[in-house]
Amino acid sequence: MMFRRSLATLVAFACIGVVPPATAAASVQATCTGRDSCLFVADQDYHAGDCTMFHGATWTLRPGSLEFHGIVTSSDDHDHWVMQVQLKDAQGVVSATVLNDSGGGDVFVKYLPDRRDQYAWDAFGHFDRAKYDGIQSIQVWNQC
Repeated sequence: MMFRRSLATLVAFACIGVVPPATAAASVQATCTGRDSCLFVADQDYHAGDCTMFHGATWTLRPGSLEFHGIVTSSDDHDHWVMQVQLKDAQGVVSATVLNDSGGGDVFVKYLPDRRDQYAWDAFGHFDRAKYDGIQSIQVWNQC
């Protein structure tokens, strides 16, 4: 497997709306336990439009599957946080896109009805199990 303990990876976040997309990059640490799993943790808050994903959000990869756990909010009522997760190899090439286990293709959506609240978000996805050993980093695209 190409993962190493404390592997620094890049997670790119984009805000797509009526204005041109804005992109911010952040360093994320991966902690891997042998060949069984690899954990990516957001080391800072991420913003897309009116929405915020708080630091500590996690993406856990296992052969063929992804678990996401995070807390999100919005400064506006009735927003939606939209997330897409891509898996990259050592050359930075996208080798797989994670598909939502609940349907919805390659996007994950969390409804944020009230700006005064923070919402726990648990999402589960899958990808081609044969791609697992070649995954070096993840790229996450977000929209609000």
